[in-house]
Amino acid sequence: VNSEYGTEKQYQKDSFGRNGPPKGPYSSNNRFDQTRRESFVEQRRGVYVDPTVVRSYPSGSSRSEDGFKRSYPPSQMYRSGPDRTDSNRRRYEYDYTREEKTEPVYGYYDGDHLYGIAPVRMALHGARRNISELLVQTITDLSNKKDETSAKEIISLAQKLSIPIREFSKHDLNMLSDNRPHQGFILRAKPLQFERILQLEPSDKYRVVLALDEVWDPQNFGALLRTSYFLGCHKVVVCAKNSAPLSPVVSKASSGAMEVMTVFSTDNMMRFLDRSTESGWQVVGTDLGEKSIELKECPMDRPTVVVLGNEGHGVRTNVLRRCSHLVKIAGGKAISGATDSSEAMVDSLNVSVTGGIVLHHFLSDSSPSSTPAPNKESNSAIDTNGKATPIKNRTSRPIL
Repeated sequence: VNSEYGTEKQYQKDSFGRNGPPKGPYSSNNRFDQTRRESFVEQRRGVYVDPTVVRSYPSGSSRSEDGFKRSYPPSQMYRSGPDRTDSNRRRYEYDYTREEKTEPVYGYYDGDHLYGIAPVRMALHGARRNISELLVQTITDLSNKKDETSAKEIISLAQKLSIPIREFSKHDLNMLSDNRPHQGFILRAKPLQFERILQLEPSDKYRVVLALDEVWDPQNFGALLRTSYFLGCHKVVVCAKNSAPLSPVVSKASSGAMEVMTVFSTDNMMRFLDRSTESGWQVVGTDLGEKSIELKECPMDRPTVVVLGNEGHGVRTNVLRRCSHLVKIAGGKAISGATDSSEAMVDSLNVSVTGGIVLHHFLSDSSPSSTPAPNKESNSAIDTNGKATPIKNRTSRPIL
């Protein structure tokens, strides 16, 4: 209503003839109702405001009695009971941002936490990382450990390299390793990085290179690195994107092989395979399609790139088009008592198992890289000294 004294709000009359609140969702002449609505807004932000205690400010806002917002743990978030009404309703929400975190006894570190005897030992031997310190479990009797020799070697190498050694409880080491099997040793060191590669150079020797097309799982990645190192694979090449990083989990799964071998990455796997093919390399991919041949039928007369695909969808279609041969692993005899439907449910192998079988085929004694010309009369092979060595007693040598 406009008057000579200014503008006044027009209030509605309720059923009892009293002045009611004006129209609008947030309009009220009741100070308690206004505070309750404001407390609801504050609760949406993750804090608690007591709606029963009102404190007015010049700006017209209302807060709790002391003017501060309240927060309570989740156990007191909600209360219910016979006295729970709109007038005395309580709502508690926990504000995690208000926690004051204290620094742990072992301190913060931005690098990797290598855990396990084998990765720590190989990292100290490889000397490829910038090592900060070695964390050892408190009251660790090395004589009771299964790998007593390796454990003592870790302590000796750390002292020789002047690496600080600190002791912590098993609980602290569990926190640093995310409850993974650390075996009493954690090494703080800077992460390893992939080395870029564009193509493979021409080679007059028989070599085998493993190319991983978007392998995500760190356990599979580590197992493939371990197999490649053990069998003597020349290189391991991965995709720069959509691949598992060189993490402590991969190092543990590889039993420390990641610490002593260089892993390469390429931005474009298809272009990398095209350029390698032009350099005289044959590309062998794994696939279950109709065009795939048996693994034993694949020729081994040229340097070979073995391509393994993702755990889910396998090798990508554009990568398969770059392969000169597609191979598959023939299954064994059917399990006794198995039906046709159950056999069809398991029609492939894990990528790390497939990689082990394929790499062993190309890097075994039958490959031209490690087998001299056989002597048909004595069923033996002639070595470089002219002596005959039985084939069954020979072992393949790594190609590094």
